[in-house]
Amino acid sequence: MSENDSTIMTPEAIISRLTNNDHHLPEAALKAAEAMPEVMTPLLLEHLEVIADDPRKLLTEDHWLAFYALFLLAKFREGRALPILQRMVENEPESLDWILGDGVTENGSQIFASLALSSPDALRPFIENQKLEEFVRAEALEAYQCLYYKDKVTFEEVRSYLHKLAYEILRQDIEDSHIWFTWARISLELGLEEFHPLAKKAYEEQWIDPRITDWDSELEDLSRESVLERRREKLEKFINDVSDELRDWYCFSESYRKKMHEEDEEDDMEQETFIPSRTIVNTTPKIKRNQPCPCGSGKKYKKCCLT
Repeated sequence: MSENDSTIMTPEAIISRLTNNDHHLPEAALKAAEAMPEVMTPLLLEHLEVIADDPRKLLTEDHWLAFYALFLLAKFREGRALPILQRMVENEPESLDWILGDGVTENGSQIFASLALSSPDALRPFIENQKLEEFVRAEALEAYQCLYYKDKVTFEEVRSYLHKLAYEILRQDIEDSHIWFTWARISLELGLEEFHPLAKKAYEEQWIDPRITDWDSELEDLSRESVLERRREKLEKFINDVSDELRDWYCFSESYRKKMHEEDEEDDMEQETFIPSRTIVNTTPKIKRNQPCPCGSGKKYKKCCLT
């Protein structure tokens, strides 16, 4: 059956297809799931509950169903997912990053905003959790800005919360560069001049990594109306069609499947190669890119020894 076939799928068939990872985007299953939110929502929430009870399963089991569940629940504007995600990250801070991988930096704010549409304050535990991956925290904060543009929080609520973040929470957290960058950018975009001295200090003291940008460049960038328009367009876009959001991801491309096939063939050839009996053989399992790095740094493998 083609991924674009409109054949009716049962909930069980949908779950099975979304669990199977063959690096083809399961568009038919996603469309079928989107067509029955009342049926699929409890099933997807139940799966996330299982992960929340033991997030370590993400290290050893295929987490593609959790990946698709987040996008679908965001499409459904299902706020009940956020408390489950909060419990998940409290048990294992990097669990969200394990599920979404590099997608945190691409769709994180959209997912958070879509889930928090009816409960903006539910974003705060993610923003304020200093154990979380800094990209996740930054995307949750940007989602708060998204909800301001959607009139779900007031200007005064945003101003008050940015003040609390800067002077009660982030001042003790100057190593998380991206959360400071997002805080400063929101302050500048919304014209909150009272925060400009602190934002400038964040750049000058390098609480914000200079490789991201610098103070003068940021001011120049945000002075352009075209930049602000693109930013506003991005921030006002929620998860509305899961297939559209994921279709261009590299992990679903033919080139990626070809790369994976070539790597599998190389692994097979290595296993078939004769090894002298006295040769020491490395029997250590292959480390996945989102697993903790075996060097003991505490970072994910993809951000440590893999690079």
